[in-house]
Amino acid sequence: MSGGIRVGALLAGGRGTRLRRGDKGLVEVAGRPMIAHVHFRLASQADQILINANGDPARFKFLGAPVIPDSFVDAGGAGPLAGIHAVLAWARHEAGPSALVVTVPVDAPFLPMNLVSRLEESRQSTEADISVASSGGRRHPVIACWPVRLLAELRTALDDGVRKIDAFTSAYRVSVVDWQIGAVDPFFNVNTAEDLARADGLAVDPLLHMD
Repeated sequence: MSGGIRVGALLAGGRGTRLRRGDKGLVEVAGRPMIAHVHFRLASQADQILINANGDPARFKFLGAPVIPDSFVDAGGAGPLAGIHAVLAWARHEAGPSALVVTVPVDAPFLPMNLVSRLEESRQSTEADISVASSGGRRHPVIACWPVRLLAELRTALDDGVRKIDAFTSAYRVSVVDWQIGAVDPFFNVNTAEDLARADGLAVDPLLHMD
């Protein structure tokens, strides 16, 4: 990956209501919090890692990464776009104006180990503004590569009431990078008790490898 500093951002805003738990990121898969699985997979691909989460940052202290709360809040909840805004603001301040941020959710414990490189290579080769991950022809808008230069425009969109990622990115050139689905969808996300049981089994399978 050429260009600016690579920042990996874990978006930890999910509450895990369908799992009847608290923070989704702290729900365990194969004996480890899901956020630890995601952190492990992203840390080797990025120059810096941070976590976007509101509330007590101490609950993520074991990961040793900065915890950044949303910098934009409203009564209805601004959703993941507020988290993306917060991490872009942090990256611009801490990593410089040429930094690139790859955002991921903390409920996707099987992220591919070439996520960052493929997203950035596609973004550069297609001269896109943003690159987004896809698997099996289905886009995953939260899993994307963002230049920090979009920070001011994202803030304007939030002020204008935009809350969906697709609604914001529709104004830009977007490169879609597709991954094949093998033993498991690399972007499989844990939403239900059934998903959690499946993730437990997959996480301890020594034959499972995702690149």
